[in-house]
Amino acid sequence: MIDIKYQLYQVSGQSKTSQINSLQSYPTKEIIVIFEIDNNYNSQIQVYRQQQQINYLQQLSQTLQQQSPPQSEAAASNDVEMTSHEDPIMEQVEETDDAIEIDRFLCVLVCKGSCNQFAYFFICCYGFDEAMNMFGWESGLDMDSLKSLIVESIKTLECFDDSDTIVDYIYELVKDNTTKEDEKREYLGEFLASLTEKDTTSFIDDIMKALNEIEKENQDLNKKLLETMKLQSELKIKEVADQERNDNDKFENPYHKMSREEQKNRDFLLARYAYEEEDVDENGDIILSDQTDSNTPKASLTVNNNTKRIVDEEKAKREKAKIENEKKVARDKELLAKQKRDEEKKKTTKKEKRRLLLDFSINNTQSQIRTTEKDYDRFNNNKQSKLISHSSHSICIEKQLFLLP
Repeated sequence: MIDIKYQLYQVSGQSKTSQINSLQSYPTKEIIVIFEIDNNYNSQIQVYRQQQQINYLQQLSQTLQQQSPPQSEAAASNDVEMTSHEDPIMEQVEETDDAIEIDRFLCVLVCKGSCNQFAYFFICCYGFDEAMNMFGWESGLDMDSLKSLIVESIKTLECFDDSDTIVDYIYELVKDNTTKEDEKREYLGEFLASLTEKDTTSFIDDIMKALNEIEKENQDLNKKLLETMKLQSELKIKEVADQERNDNDKFENPYHKMSREEQKNRDFLLARYAYEEEDVDENGDIILSDQTDSNTPKASLTVNNNTKRIVDEEKAKREKAKIENEKKVARDKELLAKQKRDEEKKKTTKKEKRRLLLDFSINNTQSQIRTTEKDYDRFNNNKQSKLISHSSHSICIEKQLFLLP
C-alpha cells in the first residue's frame, strides 16, 4: 500500500528546491505532493484552486492505489525538468511551459505506472481546474467500487434480468446528488419489486451504507485539507500583521526629528495665527478648519435654507427604495415559480424513466412466461401422442392372441 501524504507548501525559486531537499528524510514508498500557489492571486481565486487541488489529489490517490509500487523518479519544478528522454510524452512536455500540458503529462505518467523503483514522486501541481475538466473528473468519490458492489449484490436477488442496463440504472439512481436518500430507497424498492420476488431491503441497505461511507470519507479528507489551508491562511495573516506592526514601530514622528529651536519656532507660529493644539494632527501637520464665531450665523442660515431640499431628497430616496423593493419581490416570486416548475419537470422525467424500465422488465417477464407455456403445451402434446400409440399397439397384440388356434 502506498502512503499518500498531502503537503501544502508555498514555494518558488530557490525556496522550492530547499523544501524538496528537506523532504528526503521521509520513509520509502511515500508520495509527496507539493502545491504551488501564486501569491499574486487574490484570496478567492486561491481558495477555488485549492479546492480543485483537493479533488485532483483524491483521484490521484485512487489511481496510485490501483497501480504497482513506484519504480522510477520524476521531479517537477517550475521548468518541469525530466530525468528521462525515452518516453515521447516526456520529450513533448519538456518543450512546453503550458500548465495544461504539464498536468496531462503527470496524469498519464502516473496512470501508466511508468514511475517505478524510487521512493519519491514529486509533483508540482498547478492548473488543476483545467486538468479536472480535461479528464472529466467530477468528484473524489470512489464510485467504481460502488458499481462493483451493485453488480455482485444483484446476483443474490435472482432477478429476471440482471443485465448491464439494470445495473447502470441502479448506479445512476444511487449516485444522483439531487435525490434524497428516502426517495432513492423508495425508487429502488419499486424498481426491484418488478424484477424479483425476494426481499430487497438488505440489498438497498448495503448499497446506501456503502454510499454513505464513501461520502463520509470524502468529507473527512476535505475537512482535513481545508483545516490545513485555513491554518496556512492564518499564518499568512499573522505574518502580514507582524510586518505592519514592524513598519509602524519603525515610523518616527517628524516633530520629534526637529531641533529644540525648530520646535520653538513652530509653536510660536501656531500661537501667533491662533491654531489650537487640536488643529494639528499626529504628524505635526496643520488641519485647516473654519470654526470662527463670525461664520456661525451664516452656516445656520444655510442649514435653514436647505431644510426643504433635504426633506425632498429623503422622500425621493424612500420612494426609490420602495420601487426597488417591489421589483425585488416580483423577481423573487418569478424565480420561485421557475424553481418549482424545474422541480416538477425533474420529477416527471424520473417517473417516466422508471415507467419505461418497469415496462421493459414486465415485457421481458411476460415473454419468458409465454415461452414457458409453449414448452409446456409442446410437452403435453408429445406425451398424449405417445399414449395413443401405446394403446393402439396393445389392441393389435390382443387381436393377434385372440386369433391364435
